[in-house]
Order: sequence, then structure tokens, then C-alpha cells
Amino acid sequence: MMAVSKLNEIISVSRISWILDAQRPTIYCWMDRKNDMKATRKPRIAGSAKSQILNLSEENTTYRNRRIWALLRNSGIHVSIKTVSRVMRRNNLSLPYARHRNRTRAKYLRKPEDMNILWETNIHYIGTYSEWMVYLMSIKDCFSKRRFSYELSRSCTA
Repeated sequence: MMAVSKLNEIISVSRISWILDAQRPTIYCWMDRKNDMKATRKPRIAGSAKSQILNLSEENTTYRNRRIWALLRNSGIHVSIKTVSRVMRRNNLSLPYARHRNRTRAKYLRKPEDMNILWETNIHYIGTYSEWMVYLMSIKDCFSKRRFSYELSRSCTA
């Protein structure tokens, strides 16, 4: 924008528009914007709200943007959650995302070495054509993978 206004001192606007492959009205708009670049942008958030976000995030180091936003909202300061996350990110206060880790089960329980060490029980709910519910309960040995007990009843008691 400032470069266009400096070029205008040397070259005509029509020549600048031919070099930059832009229309002349666009060049005139660029020349009018030269003072806009120097103007500072009006802050979108009040300084007190920004300082409150920074204070809360420094006091509560384990809180992410949602909890900080909830604390601000409960104290009467109404700002957007995106504003809170932007302020925290720009001041390097945002935390890394917590990854979900699957629970590892004990390996010795999955593969028993002999029969009658580990059993599994299972309950199936079977709806009948009448309005009754029938329960099928079974017990399985995990070593031999064989079901050795069944119970079919209207009540879920073994």
C-alpha cells in the first residue's frame, strides 16, 4: 500500500495497474489505505478482563480455557470462550491436550495356565413375544473356552 503510493510519485497509476495486473480503482483504494496501516487496532477485550484471565490461569495452572471461562462467567465477566483460549495461547499458558490412554489389563488373568482358574459369567436378556423377559446366564472356563453351566429363568438370580 505504501509502496504503491511511493511508486505513484515515479510512475502513473495506469502503468502501476498494468504492472500489478490490477484495476485502477483498486490502486486508488490501496493508495488511500496508506494511513490505515499506521492506525492501531482497537482492542476487542478490555484490559481488566485480559488481566483477570492471566491471573486465573497463573493461579490455576491445571485449568484449561473452559474452566477459566467458567470462573470468569461466574464472577460476572462475560467474554467468549474463544477469547479466553486466544489470550491463553498468545501468553503461552495453554496446556497440551490430554491423550486418552487405554487401560492395560493384567496379562496373567487373560491366559490362565490350567482349568478352573478363571471363569467368565454372561447374562443375556431375551425378550419374548409376550411381555416377559427371560434371562440366560452362563459360566465359561477361560482356559478350555467351554461353557459348563447354563441357567434360563424369568428372574435374574442364579
